[in-house]
Amino acid sequence: MNSHKQLKMLTAYLTILILLSGCATDQNHKYMPHKENSYVVRGHNYSFAIYNGEHRLLTHPVEELLTEMKWRKSLDKPAISDIYLVSHGWNYTLPVAIANYHSYMERIDAFVEKQKNSLANQDRCKPSVMHNNDVSNSCFQPYFIFVTWTSTTRPTTDLVKAVLPFGMDSAVEPLTNVVDKIPLHIFTVWKESLNASMNALGTHNPNYYIGKDWGDQAYGYQDSNLIEDADSTMGEDLPLSALIYKLIQQKKEDKQALEKTPCNKPDPFSPADDVCVPLAQTKLHLVGHSYGAKLVALAGMEALRRWLLEDHEPDWKKLHELAISPKTGHYFLGTEVLGHRDASPPVLLNEWYKNTRLTPIDSLVLFNPAFHPGELSYPVDQFHSSPTETLKFIPRKAIVYTNNDYANGGLFVLRELMLNGQLSQWFQQNANGVDQYFADFTHNYPAGIVTYPFFKMFQGVSGVMGLGEGVVESQLGYAFHTVTNLPFDFMHHIRTGTLDGWFSPESDSELSFKSLGKNLANSVDFFLPIKLTRMFGNPTQGLSLNSPLVFQRDEAEQGAFRLSRSGLGKTGLNHLAEGRWAQANLSGLADYYCDPSDKGSCQKEGYSDEQLKNIDLKSQGRSLSEFTPFAPNIDPETFCRFNSKPSLTQAGFKSDFEPEKLLWLREKFYSFDASKVYDSKMPPVGAHSDLRETGIPDADNCWNVSEECQRLEKRDYTFNFMLNFTKTDFEKELCELNPKEMQKYGVICSSKESGK
Repeated sequence: MNSHKQLKMLTAYLTILILLSGCATDQNHKYMPHKENSYVVRGHNYSFAIYNGEHRLLTHPVEELLTEMKWRKSLDKPAISDIYLVSHGWNYTLPVAIANYHSYMERIDAFVEKQKNSLANQDRCKPSVMHNNDVSNSCFQPYFIFVTWTSTTRPTTDLVKAVLPFGMDSAVEPLTNVVDKIPLHIFTVWKESLNASMNALGTHNPNYYIGKDWGDQAYGYQDSNLIEDADSTMGEDLPLSALIYKLIQQKKEDKQALEKTPCNKPDPFSPADDVCVPLAQTKLHLVGHSYGAKLVALAGMEALRRWLLEDHEPDWKKLHELAISPKTGHYFLGTEVLGHRDASPPVLLNEWYKNTRLTPIDSLVLFNPAFHPGELSYPVDQFHSSPTETLKFIPRKAIVYTNNDYANGGLFVLRELMLNGQLSQWFQQNANGVDQYFADFTHNYPAGIVTYPFFKMFQGVSGVMGLGEGVVESQLGYAFHTVTNLPFDFMHHIRTGTLDGWFSPESDSELSFKSLGKNLANSVDFFLPIKLTRMFGNPTQGLSLNSPLVFQRDEAEQGAFRLSRSGLGKTGLNHLAEGRWAQANLSGLADYYCDPSDKGSCQKEGYSDEQLKNIDLKSQGRSLSEFTPFAPNIDPETFCRFNSKPSLTQAGFKSDFEPEKLLWLREKFYSFDASKVYDSKMPPVGAHSDLRETGIPDADNCWNVSEECQRLEKRDYTFNFMLNFTKTDFEKELCELNPKEMQKYGVICSSKESGK
């Protein structure tokens, strides 16, 4: 009996260890880079952007990309059509992250092989036969930049491996793994969120990089070529936002340089021939998971902010004035209360948006994003925040979330309760400024050597005080946020609660016994849920082992148990703000939200595809926002079917948005509920890491998928979604799958699609 109990305890213990290593453990992916038909490795259509612990770039992904493009052009090979910057999330050491990316390479290899076989004539993709180097949708040639950063630590395991000989390190490794992967790993949750933002924005404030040119920057620290065995003296001070900005700059064609450079046979290794491969026709997509989603979102926003500022103002002094001006969407710290900024509109930013039809970044795909909207209002210096309106310059934006993503649920709440993400970014920004001041003073003045210890002592004391202040303010802010949301949640639950389908979706408009009974039941259900469970699967089959009970509803249906501030990866935009004061809960993303339960709020003036072709918005002097809806929310079944249709990713991507419709798309921010695909429910992380799993979703979760669709590995759904969303007219496909859901959010489906 005792041995049986010990076996059960050991099994439970091992299960907990595996779950707590959730974001990084992946035993099933065994990619073989030496196989003969590997397009990815042998074709070299990928590179790594590796950041060290001091947020400095150790590799040269842009240079490697341009070398590959020049090599292809010199041999008349198909040009790069799309660049995907992909970032992992929490719980990766550098070696594990690099190894894990090989699972992505396996998917890329398989897909490209299918693409090669599906194209009728590969010769038409060659630069020599393409008109003006126009990379057509049927010539899909992707290039991947894998962003790699240390997002956890394994100190005790690394220590024993470096110190103990003769197998003693292996003997104690089970113990060190427990220490590293449970208490130490959990403690990294706060700082790794900040590390994601610093990798995105830099160790200085973002305004420090405005107008900065990296062309002549040395690879070492403080303009020194000396590389030492310390993170602070290695790599390039090139945050991901600056790397993306370099790619945006490469989109411009330098006609004068092209006239001087023979580009029919560019030298792949000559920087002077980089002008031969502008990215004008190349699409740029940002993809991230968890904290990696935060990393690419902040980096993309900052790259766009810099592009707008530097493109409109070459004068350095005026440029830095615009970089903190309310006219360009920047706000002073004191004007933001509960996420609600002052009423003055960013007139200059709106004017730029109205007059530009350029889309430097084509897509932003956020899988299980581990941040709340307030964190997108990042500081650009010690006193001013960034404009979240820069997101509107990205046409395709998507959040993929799951209701059973516990890492963005209760675990995220614990992080927020201890140290609010938005507040901690401000404190970290101030710490970065102090640290840079110390470094500059020590480097430039002889007295710095003497005063340096006192500077460091001051920095440590001020850091402890800042941490204490941040914790107190986080708890007070969270409590105030919770109390503010409670009455909104109560009224919303009374009005829309259905007891999981026992009642009709809306209360009766007139007073009656039926409506009174429903309101009374919903009042009780708000505080003490009457019906806790929701079934995934065929409701006609009843309860069974194959249709498990889920002891939580959608976030907006949970009454008093609804989380006050969860991560977007658990709710998407709609469920986070549904029934609540949108400005307080969505901060700078509030403009995207419309409440589908408020009939008519999502039904702004819209146009069909045919009408859009005949509209010249610029000549009318009208804004695109006058015509468009905001944040459509796609249900789990539609997500499952949308990404299991092989025809979408095997047809050469011939059905993409027309240019006018792509501009019309800029005002939207899609949320996709992937709960039927990413369906793990085991605590503590739930489905947070399902996007890269080799397992197949539960059969009951996709029980009514049509015959034309396939049940795939979860990672295949992920890969298909990334391609379907970034390379097809996905609104047309979604209209065919679920026209009623799409039209509820103001998306206009054709009569043919609506009839399905």
